[in-house]
Amino acid sequence: MKIYIAMTWASIVCLFLTAALHSISLFVAPQGTNDIEKQFVETMTQYQMDMGAGFHRTFAQIFTSLSACFSLLCLFGSILLWHLLKHQTAKNVMTGIINIFLLIFGILAVLMWVFTFLPPIICTSLSFIFLIGTRWSLEKMNTE
Repeated sequence: MKIYIAMTWASIVCLFLTAALHSISLFVAPQGTNDIEKQFVETMTQYQMDMGAGFHRTFAQIFTSLSACFSLLCLFGSILLWHLLKHQTAKNVMTGIINIFLLIFGILAVLMWVFTFLPPIICTSLSFIFLIGTRWSLEKMNTE
């Protein structure tokens, strides 16, 4: 039981820290360090693409919304796990929820490995590893 609680808390903390660290990107404007990067940043923030149906968005606006969604997904995951742990959810329900978490955050970890850089790779991979530990300890608890 202690391993299960520790692993679940590690998952909660890791998901929360991932959300907090990633939300910093919502408040920091990108800065170009040379002429090409400055031109790229200006194009990202100024050029509005026609998305149809009257929507005209910049790439920076789309990127910001995706960043916010990632932060909110991690925050939602951490709050949900905390709530379920606090209310001592039944083992079979928790097993199903952790399996869903493993599917979603496993896919997320793979996407981070393929498309991003070191900080999100580390954060999502640690979250996934702790979720695996939570699932393992939950299974171990079921056999005892």
